[in-house]
Order: sequence, then C-alpha cells, then structure tokens
Amino acid sequence: ENIAAAITIGDYFEVAAQKINDAIVNYIPDNQRSQVITMPGNINIILDAYNANPTSMYHAIMNFDKKFVTNKVALLGDMYELGADEDAEHLKIIELIAQLNIQQTVLVGKRFAKHKNKLAAHYFDTIANACAFLKTQHFANHNILIKGSRSSQMDKAVNAIVA
Repeated sequence: ENIAAAITIGDYFEVAAQKINDAIVNYIPDNQRSQVITMPGNINIILDAYNANPTSMYHAIMNFDKKFVTNKVALLGDMYELGADEDAEHLKIIELIAQLNIQQTVLVGKRFAKHKNKLAAHYFDTIANACAFLKTQHFANHNILIKGSRSSQMDKAVNAIVA
C-alpha cells in the first residue's frame, strides 16, 4: 500500500518512472521504522519500535511471518493511547501470534500481561526485565521482530540480544 501511494504521488508530480523505481528499490528503512539490522551470529532483526498501533502491529507481524520461515522470535511491547479498545486490541495481537509459526514470543508491558493465560510466552512488566531475560538467551541464526510503542522502549532489546 505504501509503495502504491509513493508511485501515485510520484506520478502526480510527474517524476520519471525510472526515478520512482530507483527510489523504491534503493530505499533502506531506518530510524527504528522497519529497520533491518544484521548482527553477528546470523541474527536478523526487524526493529520497528518507533511507534505501534493495532494496524501497524498486525502488518509488522504478518510481514515478519511471511519473510522468514524458521527461528522466528517476536519481541512485542505494549501499544499506548488506545482508550477503551486497549484490552481487546492487545488480545487480538496475542491471538494472531498464536495462529502463526513463531517459535518464541516475548511480551513487554501491563497491557499484554493482562492476557497471560491466552498465549504461552515470556511476559515482562518492563523492558529492563525483558532485557535481563534476553541476555540469557542464544539467538544465533534467529530472525527477530522488535515492535512496540515508543513508550515501551523496545529498541533497548537490540543490545540485550547481542550481549
């Protein structure tokens, strides 16, 4: 959808088709927005910790699940500012994870913790506690999605993974 929008806008402003194509092909996500990080030990991280809402969380998880076949780990932090829908939206994400072939899930925050009985996962109230756990794990040859609202500080997990 984003690529289609970019093409449409480029076309509207009469940008040459080759320039549009080159820009899309050469785009490298950064700034914690679907940023791809390759770490020693063949660890592939998709860091999408700039922000999170139910739609972006759903699409990040689905894209992650499609991109990688095995050794998948999802590190997800709470989504904020959802109002009355908070519980239902966190439960939907947990139910989504339960349907997919993701080998390990780490959930951070009180909002996910309310649903501990719905998914066999590692639940932590803070990113600091999650990082302490992550430092004890061995993630060589793993593919890891890190996603959460900025307030969840999920970006801190990157250093814990390679510690």
